[in-house]
Amino acid sequence: MASAGKAGKDGKTGERNVTKKDLVDSIVRQTGLARGDVQNVVQKVLEELIDSVRHGKRVELRDFGVFEVKARAARTAQNPKTMEPVPVPPKLAVRFKAGRLMKSALEERSKEAMLSNGSVAPVVETAAASPMPDPSSNGHAPKTLDLPPMVEIPAREPAAASSS
Repeated sequence: MASAGKAGKDGKTGERNVTKKDLVDSIVRQTGLARGDVQNVVQKVLEELIDSVRHGKRVELRDFGVFEVKARAARTAQNPKTMEPVPVPPKLAVRFKAGRLMKSALEERSKEAMLSNGSVAPVVETAAASPMPDPSSNGHAPKTLDLPPMVEIPAREPAAASSS
């Protein structure tokens, strides 16, 4: 969805923030629905989220995440320039907790990022005993750890295309 080459608010090129307009445009491309209809639906969804949170309701969108209101206690902060204590009143804040699909997408992106910069080699697990270094051996003569054999689950074959 993000256009490459444009600088975002953070000054980085290549990626930028995704806006409501970007979401609408993407949905229009994918569904072929009228742009005005998609804009109205997206706006109504956001208004319903805001209204629910305003009334203290927990909004749960399966696999996406949960929005909920949390009370923040009063506290004393510090002005970094003057180092004087500053009272911060209690307030309500919205908390978002990522759902299953959101977490999965982030984990996938994290793995891709680590592999692309070469900092971490891909982990390959085997059913054989895996070597575990003994901390007292200073890395010499690794010990093996007897693990139970891994169960291999066969991949699901795609359904045969029916020819009519």
